[in-house]
Amino acid sequence: MKVVVWGTGRTWFQYKHFLKNNIEIVAFVETAPMSGCFLGKKVIMPEELTSVEYDYIVIFSVYQDAIFEKMRQCNISENRAITFNQYGEYSSFVRDPFHRKLKNMRSRRENAKILITGLSYHNEGIDETKFDDPVVNMAMGSQDLFYDYEVAKYVMRTQNGGGISYCIIGMSYYSMEYDYSKSCNAQWIIRYYPEIADAHNMMDSAFFPAYAEKEIRRLSQYEYLSGIFETGRQDYEFSEEEGKRIAQTDFNKCYPLTIFENKCILNEYLTFLEDNHIKPIIVIMPAHYYYTHHVPPERKTLFYKSLNEVLISHRVQVLDYFDTYECPDAHYYHVSHFNEIGASVFTEKLIQDIRW
Repeated sequence: MKVVVWGTGRTWFQYKHFLKNNIEIVAFVETAPMSGCFLGKKVIMPEELTSVEYDYIVIFSVYQDAIFEKMRQCNISENRAITFNQYGEYSSFVRDPFHRKLKNMRSRRENAKILITGLSYHNEGIDETKFDDPVVNMAMGSQDLFYDYEVAKYVMRTQNGGGISYCIIGMSYYSMEYDYSKSCNAQWIIRYYPEIADAHNMMDSAFFPAYAEKEIRRLSQYEYLSGIFETGRQDYEFSEEEGKRIAQTDFNKCYPLTIFENKCILNEYLTFLEDNHIKPIIVIMPAHYYYTHHVPPERKTLFYKSLNEVLISHRVQVLDYFDTYECPDAHYYHVSHFNEIGASVFTEKLIQDIRW
């Protein structure tokens, strides 16, 4: 397949590895005059595209609106133009962690005894194969307390309420201030549909089924992107600068109303577990020093203030490893996420620390 790449800047270098190896780049496009070649390929102006043979134009640039306007000015068809945003949407859509996890759970011969909910830290950082009892890990990237609770209720209904004795509730210091349905990734709430058809604060749930079905149809049309891009895990930068950037992004929150709502949700979640004779354990995952020392101490203070106001009515073991767990750099693939080796070693420690 032949493609023209529009953009030679930071976005290209950040995401170029997602292009499949069998893709042939025939030229690069830049709106600003640029002589010679780039990475051994000719650099052309938009006006020259009509003389180039290609299958798709792949846009690696944050200035997509300006690029599409330029294409219209040059009478270049937009039908064969692909943005990296479209790939990002399709990649998230096809990974669909919720339904993949449900499929794995339903394929088992025995019910799980241990349920895990939480964020990506707990999805990738807890190795369920290390436990003696069957585990269903329903932690997922970007998941908040509301969907933790909804997922837990769904799993209980699926298992007819039987089998589960322990629930690991994965949290972060920002969990009380985090609402998935109000975040920049809110559109991915469709991953829970149709099993969970509650849009929380994103929209009136009466309209959610129609919205979700329309989005699923739209994203299904991007299937052809699988022939252009890899859909595996991104290679992340592992550095002090990256740790600072991620920490600042994660903790750029100040939402008192969300804190109040999440305290109510957590209280309901814990009560639900207790009513079903399930022991809850709250776990805050470790992160690398590059990340942890850029988290302001007051965020931890605020988290525990909110958490303790809920726990005063419950008996819950809290295991906080955030900046106290020591391990080699080689156990992380990202400043806040374990790789498989790190997950395996950490889980052995976690199993020892839980009061079963």
